[in-house]
Parts: sequence; C-alpha cells; structure tokens
Amino acid sequence: MKRLDRLRASMREQSVDLVVLGVGAHLAWLTGLRPHADERPLLLCITQSYTGFLMPALEVDSARQHTDLPFHPWGDDQGPNVAFADLLITSGGDKAQSIVLDETMRADFAALVQDALPGRARQFTSTTVGALRMRKDPDEYSVLKRNACTADFAMKAAWDAMRVGMSENDVAGAVRSAFQEQGATPLFYIVGAGANGAFPHHHTGETVIKTGDAVVMDIGGAMEGYSSDMTRMAVMGIVLIKQYMKLLNAPCKQELLRPNLECVRMWWTMLLAGSLLRPGMVNTFCIVLATAWVLKYMKRPTLRRHHKRYLRRGWCSRLSPEFTCRIALVYDWRILLSCGRMALKFCLTCHVI
Repeated sequence: MKRLDRLRASMREQSVDLVVLGVGAHLAWLTGLRPHADERPLLLCITQSYTGFLMPALEVDSARQHTDLPFHPWGDDQGPNVAFADLLITSGGDKAQSIVLDETMRADFAALVQDALPGRARQFTSTTVGALRMRKDPDEYSVLKRNACTADFAMKAAWDAMRVGMSENDVAGAVRSAFQEQGATPLFYIVGAGANGAFPHHHTGETVIKTGDAVVMDIGGAMEGYSSDMTRMAVMGIVLIKQYMKLLNAPCKQELLRPNLECVRMWWTMLLAGSLLRPGMVNTFCIVLATAWVLKYMKRPTLRRHHKRYLRRGWCSRLSPEFTCRIALVYDWRILLSCGRMALKFCLTCHVI
C-alpha cells in the first residue's frame, strides 16, 4: 500500500479531502485492480482515513479475488445512489470541501459524484495521482523496458518479413504475430507504404509494397498494464542517390560528370551530417568527398579497363568488379585532383578555413 500512502501525503500537500477514481489506468496503478468497464458505476473513494469501492453486485465475487479493500455493493434493482451515500458517510467524504475527480471516468459517473457533493471545489488528478504516476519506481522501469523490447522485436520481425509484392495488411499480420509470441497484446499496427506514409494515422489496407517505396510503421502492444509505441521508416529496396538530390532540390543530371557547388553541398549534408568541420578535418573531408564522387563514374567506359588492370596485377581478385573498380578509381589522380579543388572551393566559400 505504499502508493496509497504516497497519494494520501500528496492529498495533504494539495489540501484535497476526497479522491474519486473510475475504472482505468489510475485505478490499476493504485490498486492493481482492472475490472471490466461498463455502464454500471464502479468507483474508488479515498480519504485520509478510509478507502472503499462503490461496487456493482455483479462484480463483487470476481473483484474480491484481487483486493481486500471494503466494498459497498449495489444491485440493478436498487441503483447506486444509496450505496454511494453510505460510502461517503463511512469514509467521511460527505464532509469533503475539495475533491479530485478521475478525468477518464464516464460523464454519468462524474455526475453521480457531483450530484452527491454539490458546490464542492473540484479538480482533476494532475496534481495528485497523475503527478505520482509520472515518477516511476524500479519495478515500473523494468516493465516499461520489457514493453519496449517487445516493440523492438515486433518491428524487426516486420522488417524481416517484408517483401516487395506484399500488402500492408500482410506486414501488419507479422506485427500481430510477433507481439503475441511474446505474450503481449497488439494494440495498433499502422503500416503506410509509399504515399500512405504521409498520413500519421493511415488505415492499413491492401496497398502493395513496391521497390523504392518508403514504408512507415507505427506499432504498439500492451503487457503487464503498460503499453509500447514505436515508429520507424525505411526504404524498400535500393534508392538511387539522384532521388535524394531531387528531394534536396539540388541540381543533378543522369550523366553528370563535372561536379558543381550545389552537389558538393548535398554530399556534405549526406556524408558528414552531424559532424563539425574543423580545419584539421579538411583533408579527411576531401578524401570522403572524392570517394563519394567516384560512385558517379561507375558507368564510365574506364570501368572495365580499371578492373582488368588491377585483376592482372593480382589485386582484389576475389572481390566483385564493382568493388574493385571503386577502389581503383579512388586512386585516379585526376579524380582526386578535381574533387580536391572542388572541396577546397566549398570550404573557402563556407568560411571553414
């Protein structure tokens, strides 16, 4: 009952006489009780001297297995008013001047409390139960971490299962199965392929995933009273660099061989994002930039010539022709010289050196 003691201490600090909680997350956190929520009022009343339930008679037997707190039961033939009045008198809540209402309870349940206690100062749980729930204890941290791990596993399982030609619903099925395998309850699984990823709460459907589609997945599950929520995005298949250039509004042509300053800016953004360019890094920057620009030469006629030359010398004989030529072209002094001048011009323009 440590949480109940902490709540009473908070009530004293906030000058609150009565806290009334409905079925939901606040009640589960405080008592561990998760009864079924329906149209019958089920309320927990807390004062400094008493804690008791307004309990529908249909719920008494099942709820008694999970708590020793006193019940004030009521039947459908009587209604809840008499039992609730008895609970208030027993707890001293009928004399309360300041009350806290659970903001998640049904409006008709809140009206029941307000009708029984007219004219009282009312507030919600943000300064009492809500504030206490924000401070997690070690057990809660462990449960939260386990929930995060289930979402990690489900996300990885979905990406591993995803193939070109599958529908969004197929991927969502992999998410559901992954959560269930871990003993978690799937709560939501939004899969947005292509243009559908632009909608934050897209309704997963039969859209087929194609090569080059950006796929957004927003998933969550529940376990041990807590929930997970994770969003990730990746591109299906290989996306050419020129597509990113278009997104960045940088000039690019399919047969572009001569670099220009705008493309240098684009390469700088993509290759060294998050790094600070210091004078001592200029040489490294030039090498990285030159290596990047080598990729633009992969379709030149010199590809076969470079591959054959280095293959005859016994270099990189077990590597693919593409990888061999990338290594070979990096050491082409003409490319290095051209890219070095380009990088130096960029650095001077940006006042880096």
